[in-house]
Amino acid sequence: MASRELAMVALIAPHGAGVQLELSRGLRSTFFESLNSAGRRRQTHVFHQFVDAVRQGLVRAGLL
Repeated sequence: MASRELAMVALIAPHGAGVQLELSRGLRSTFFESLNSAGRRRQTHVFHQFVDAVRQGLVRAGLL
C-alpha cells in the first residue's frame, strides 16, 4: 500500500495517554460522505462505531 493512501490519527486522552493509528484511504472513505473537506464534516455510522470501539479499548486498557 502506498504511503500516500494512509493517514495517521492520534487519539489523546485528557491526561495525555493515547493511541496513534494508521488508517488506509479505503477505511477512511467509509467514515465520511467523501474525503474532501466538506464531506469530512459529515461522518457515517461506521465512523461512530469505529470511534466507540477504539474508546472502549482505551477504557479497558485503563487509558481513559
